[in-house]
Amino acid sequence: MVKNFIKEYKFFIIFILLLFFITKPTFVLGESMQPTLQNHDLLLTEKVSTYKNSFNYGDIVTFNTNIKLNSFSHKVLIKRVIGIEGDVITISNGNVYRNGTQLNEPYIGTNITYGDGVYVVPENSIFALGDNREHSSDSRDPAVGFINVNEITGVVYFRAFPFDSLGILN
Repeated sequence: MVKNFIKEYKFFIIFILLLFFITKPTFVLGESMQPTLQNHDLLLTEKVSTYKNSFNYGDIVTFNTNIKLNSFSHKVLIKRVIGIEGDVITISNGNVYRNGTQLNEPYIGTNITYGDGVYVVPENSIFALGDNREHSSDSRDPAVGFINVNEITGVVYFRAFPFDSLGILN
């Protein structure tokens, strides 16, 4: 009986297993990634990059934090990778610089990034910012800080809902 079930549904079982190990659904809660992502968007994240600790500038990642939601869980955030280990990120006069070069950031909600400072990204870490810089708890905030690559749970690649915004995210 079990053998027949496996034989009959093997492609479905393989699909579910691959889906479980390769991708993960995530909901956006909040406005920190506007205008790129909206509150209540349903996203799919790929987990392969997390196994290889391979992240690129501009990737939108989900990660665990130490910020408590309640006594049982911690907050998961969604932010954009701005710096990787060894980078020097400078925020000055509303602009963001990586290793001395000003970033072109057409995806941000405002033209100003608040919080002047210099951040040297440590080994096995990233520096990430929300696209809505005025309303984002991100690497500028000591409560978030640098994100250890082991805390990253996925890289966003697809918006599944709302249907009028369905598609691949770059």
